[in-house]
This record gives sequence, C-alpha cells and structure tokens, in this order.
Amino acid sequence: MEKLSPEEIGRRMIRWRNDRTLEPERKKRMQSLEEENRELRATVADQQRIIEKLLLRVEQLETMVFGRKKESGDNDDLPPSSSGTPVKRPRPAASFRRAVPTQDEIDTKTYHPLRSCPDCGRPIGSRETVTRFVEDIPPARKVITERTIERGFCFRCKKTKSAHYDETGYPVQHG
Repeated sequence: MEKLSPEEIGRRMIRWRNDRTLEPERKKRMQSLEEENRELRATVADQQRIIEKLLLRVEQLETMVFGRKKESGDNDDLPPSSSGTPVKRPRPAASFRRAVPTQDEIDTKTYHPLRSCPDCGRPIGSRETVTRFVEDIPPARKVITERTIERGFCFRCKKTKSAHYDETGYPVQHG
C-alpha cells in the first residue's frame, strides 16, 4: 500500500469533512428539486391538455365561420362542380362598373379646363376630355312634424279618446 503525503491527507480530510457536513444539505436540495420537477411536469401535462382542448375549439369555430376545410386528396378525382361546392365563375370587367347615368339623373355639370401645365406653366398640346361621374349621397336630415290632436272624454264609454292620425311606421319620439 502506498503512503500518502501529509498534504494529500489534509486535502482528503477537508473533502471528507465537507462531504459529511454538506451531504444532508445536498440531499435536501436534491429532494426539493425532484419535487419541483414533478410539479412542473404535472403543470406541463395540464397545459398540454388545455392546449389540445383549445386547438379543437378553434378548429370547430373556424369550421363554423369559414366552412369545412378541404382535406388533401379529398375529392381530387372529381371535377369542381361535383364536389358539392359551387363553381366560382370569373366576372366580366363590365360588372364592376356602375351604369352611366342618364341626362335626367345628372343634377349639376362642371367643366375643368386645362390651359397650361400645372407644373411648368407651358401650353398643353393634344388635349382630350374625360367624363367622370361622382355620386354623392346627401346626409340624412330629420323631418319634424307638429301634430295637433284633439282628445276628449266620452261620457258613454267613460274613457278619454284621441283622434286617429297616420303613423309612419318609423321609430319616433313623441314629445
């Protein structure tokens, strides 16, 4: 057996003393970390279950709002018209334009001449006219009608009666 030097004996004694005093603290720390780890794993598992439920709920709501999603390979061999969804036909360009108003529909006409270039002031050559129509909807204006209605007491029915008047059918505030 090999003989240890006094320095090595001192180092080993210090390590042994530290191990003896620190070991209980290490064990406590290890147990607390293991317990914390178990709690965190349980929390993560709970959160995973919640996430799965929420993802399912989001998918259900998307289906309600946007309709059924097409699965990959779902009715790929069928033409679009036989899959149950209507075929979307392209619209002609004219369908995006408003109809040109008739002369009776035009309330005012304005002319905007271009005599010179607005940037440099030089005369303009090869001019042409372009007609554009602007449709404005005037703001709504309330109409106030004063109604004077006679009313009186019927001695035979023993009730107060009022004259009938035409109701517009719109919500009104009587005052």
